[in-house]
Amino acid sequence: MNWLAKIDQIEGKVLRLAQKLKRVQQEKKALQLENEQLKKLLKKKENTIGVLNNRLETKQRILPVEKELEERDKEMLMQQIDQYIAELDKCIEWLHKI
Repeated sequence: MNWLAKIDQIEGKVLRLAQKLKRVQQEKKALQLENEQLKKLLKKKENTIGVLNNRLETKQRILPVEKELEERDKEMLMQQIDQYIAELDKCIEWLHKI
């Protein structure tokens, strides 16, 4: 094999490597762009999760207080009903006496 053929062979390999390098660089650019987009999406999702966690914590703190208030309201209503029944009983007794 003569020198010219070897040079042509080497030149062909260099051209193929240059084309491959260009494709790899384009892939790298596309992957970097996708990576940035995914990072932005991840950050947005993490922020959403943070907001939802804060809401959940707030609700968890409020829930026992609301239950306690409901129990108090229930007890108060029962006492009022008992008072009304007692008053009705008195009124019925009074009516029977008349």
